[in-house]
Amino acid sequence: MLGAAFAVVLLSAASLTGILATAALGWTGTPGLLTAVACREQAGGRGSTTSCYSTFAPDDPHAAREAVSVDWPRGTEGATKHVRITVLGVHQQEDALEAVLLLAVTAGLCGTGALAASAARPR
Repeated sequence: MLGAAFAVVLLSAASLTGILATAALGWTGTPGLLTAVACREQAGGRGSTTSCYSTFAPDDPHAAREAVSVDWPRGTEGATKHVRITVLGVHQQEDALEAVLLLAVTAGLCGTGALAASAARPR
């Protein structure tokens, strides 16, 4: 039974990384411009990270702007980047390398999930 639960977790994670990969490829999500309004650096256990309060302006002029807070490495006030909002509400930058890495993770999770499901099947 534990193997089946493990398989479900892996395949669920694969679907989430797959969603991010398709957004990174530019296939899904709402495209728009993310603009940093105010940024602050936060100290953490492994160094610091930058978090920016930002506005997201969709490319569709009829869609509403929204205010968001995002982790933005080396973010600065006034900085912009073109992103897509996924169905998960995540802002994903279009990036071919990141898409390839996310697809590789997705494939690995699918393969491992399939193996776990196969091993959990009663004989």
